[in-house]
Amino acid sequence: MKARFNKIKNYSNIENKRAVILGKGISLEQYIYNKEKDIVFSLNTAALCLDVIDFLVLNDIETINKFVESGNIKKVKNIILPIQLHKNETVSSILCTDVLDIICEEDITLYTYKLFTQRNKEILSNDSFDKFGFKYSRILSTLHVASQWSIMAGFKNIQVYGCSMSPEYSEVFEKNDDCGNLRSRHWYVQNYNILLNILNDSKIEYNIHSLI
Repeated sequence: MKARFNKIKNYSNIENKRAVILGKGISLEQYIYNKEKDIVFSLNTAALCLDVIDFLVLNDIETINKFVESGNIKKVKNIILPIQLHKNETVSSILCTDVLDIICEEDITLYTYKLFTQRNKEILSNDSFDKFGFKYSRILSTLHVASQWSIMAGFKNIQVYGCSMSPEYSEVFEKNDDCGNLRSRHWYVQNYNILLNILNDSKIEYNIHSLI
C-alpha cells in the first residue's frame, strides 16, 4: 500500500494502549518497549533504536530527509506533520502534499494539523487531510504536538520519556551530533511547563519519566 493521508477521527488503535512519547533526553534510556501496550510517538529521531516507530512526529522537512536518506523511513507506520512544514527553523513553502510525494512508495499514513505559522491558504481547500489547530497553538516543539494529538485521538494514558527542564541529551544523540539546535535553559523550562499544562488540562493518566 502506498503512502496516504488519514484523519484523526479515523484512528482507532487505542483500546488498552498507552501513548509513549519519546524525546532525546537522558530518561529515554529508562524506557523498555512493551509491544502489547505501547504506541510509540517518536519526537523526530528519538526512537531510531526501535525496530518499529508507530508515529514519527515532526515539524521540519530535515527530519523527513534524514529518515529517507538513512533508510529508516521503513520503520515508520504513521507520520504526524504540519500542513506547511518548517525548514531551517522557519516556515517554508514545503507542504504535506510534497512529503506525500517524497514517500509515495512507502506504506505510511500521514496525519496533519495546522501550525500557527501556516501561510499557504490554497492548500486548505484540500479535504483529504485534517486542518485543525491545537488548543495550545504556540508550538515550541514536537513534544506539544505529540501530547495534544494523542489526547485528541483518545488515549487515556500518556507516558513521556526523554523530556525534561534540562538541556541534557542521552549519550547516543550526543555521540551522533543529533541534539538539535542550541537553546537556552529557559526554553527547556518553558517547553516542559507547557507540556504540564497540556496534560493537566486533559485530566488523563500520565507520567513524565524525568531524571532531571
